[in-house]
This record gives sequence, structure tokens and C-alpha cells, in this order.
Amino acid sequence: QDLIVGIQDMGAAGLTSSSFEMAGRSGSGMVMHLDKVPMREEGMTPYKLMLSESQERMLICAKKGCEARIIEIFSKWELDCAIIGEVTNSGKMELFWYNEKCAEIPIAPLSEKAPVLERPVSKNPHYLDSIVSLDEKSLRTQESQKVFESLLKSPEICDKAWVYTQYDSTVQTNTIIPSGAGGASVIRVKENGKGLGMSVACQSRLCYLNPREGAKQAVAKVGRDISLRGGRA
Repeated sequence: QDLIVGIQDMGAAGLTSSSFEMAGRSGSGMVMHLDKVPMREEGMTPYKLMLSESQERMLICAKKGCEARIIEIFSKWELDCAIIGEVTNSGKMELFWYNEKCAEIPIAPLSEKAPVLERPVSKNPHYLDSIVSLDEKSLRTQESQKVFESLLKSPEICDKAWVYTQYDSTVQTNTIIPSGAGGASVIRVKENGKGLGMSVACQSRLCYLNPREGAKQAVAKVGRDISLRGGRA
């Protein structure tokens, strides 16, 4: 039997999605002891552990006998880690709270047989009709100052400093090129002397008009930013 290892993180979802997906895709079941899960705060109940939006947990399915090595790795990076359960062939999610079974849920109906939402993708959205019918001549009658102010308010043009100046953007003194310095930011990796270039971009207007082309341009823009910093794939 493989082991289920729980790792504490600070995200925004419960154990439910990751554990059901893991078991559903493999056609297995699992037993989880929720009282062993690294908890974010005191007084959490099994219900909160499985569903709370403040109780993010990552799961690793590890071979039995490898648990000590996994715990060692996460201890090195000061992350909470614990053995919280094991894989079974029951096809059910069996949850225990201090050795008392508090829930038993079939996995397949929820993970593999849930209704699939089929969205229409062959038709253009209706909002494109109003854009195509836009009278360009009417734009020439607009006041230049109002047009200028509207442009400055656009997320594509306006100053982004209010976003990245509200938090400490220096990662353990490893930030070489910070946010707002133009193009990609760079963080060094002390262990091997290398650097990581990172950039975020999205041409929202182009994505609005043509999501496929907008996505292409966003990837291309990020690639250019990183390459200009000397980054290589």
C-alpha cells in the first residue's frame, strides 16, 4: 500500500479536490486520518479540513518505505509534512478523526462521473458585433483630454506600481532585478549560481477581441522580456 503524505501550504482550497482527483484517476480508494493533517489553526474540524477555503493542503502519493526521505526534504525547507493515510482498493474515501470513522464517500461518482459542462465554442460572442459596428468617425468628435484620461486608466497602460509596492518583493535577498525595473524580474539561486527570469503579461484588449491570438501574444511578450534579460530556455 502506498502512503498519502500531506504537506501544509498557504493557498485557498481544501483537501477534497486533490484527494478525489488522485484516487479517481487511479481507480483506487484511500483512508485518511484527518487528525494527522498539518493544520493552519487550532480547533479545526474534519468538515473544515476537507472543505475550508483557508485550509490548502498538497498531497503526495509515496511508495511505502520512502516516507523518511520525503519528510527530510520538506524539513529542510521548513515545510510541515506528515503521513496522513494510505491508498486502498475500496473505491471509497474513508475519513477518520482520532480513529473514529467520520465519513465514507464513493469516489468515482464525484471525480469521474460528474456532469460535464459543454460550452458553445463555434460561435463568436455577441459583444464582438458591437465592436465591428463601431463608427470610427464618432471617435474624432471626442475631446482629446477625455480620451487621454481614459487611456491612462486602462490596465494596459496605467502604472502598475500600486500592485508590487504593497508587499515585500525581495525574496531572501535573492531578488536581483525587482518588479517595475522594466521587462522581466530576476531572482538568483544561491545553490548553483544561476538566475530565474520571470515576467507576467496579458494584452487584455487583444484577448477580449480574439482569445486565441491574445494568448499567443501574451506568451510571446513574456518570452521577449525574459530573453532581453539574458534568459535561455
